[in-house]
Amino acid sequence: MTPREIADHIEIGQVIQRYGRALDTADYELLRTVFAPDATLRYEMEGRGTEGNLEKWMELWRTFLVPFFWTSHQFSPPLIELDGDRARASCRLIASHVQIRLDDSRNLWTVYGDYEDQLARLEEGWRIQQRLFHGVHTEGELLPADAVKSLRERPPAPA
Repeated sequence: MTPREIADHIEIGQVIQRYGRALDTADYELLRTVFAPDATLRYEMEGRGTEGNLEKWMELWRTFLVPFFWTSHQFSPPLIELDGDRARASCRLIASHVQIRLDDSRNLWTVYGDYEDQLARLEEGWRIQQRLFHGVHTEGELLPADAVKSLRERPPAPA
């Protein structure tokens, strides 16, 4: 690999990691550094799919993440195929979502799946232009919002 190809691999890997960090910290401005402004995204799980542009997904994430006090998106190292200023990347995901029930007990819902991304080198760096997420399995139960406390902040550490 050339030095530029090595740098491209590192930057694309960082784009994927920024996505997880942005969701896990509810940092929507950071999320905008992951996707091209005209990005299209499709998420499929359990026979259902939702597709839309970045603005639609920004609103969906803002709503979807409310009932979790903690999430952790863990990605496998991506397989990256470079083609000049375009690239394809794929990786696996394990995403843990913790909810606090009304009685203060904790609930864990875990999602497993694959991401298939098409990226482009833009003026500001590599960005995802098209994303397909295929959820293959979940463990645990995603509790409805009225059954959990809506927290995005971590509870205080035990003394």
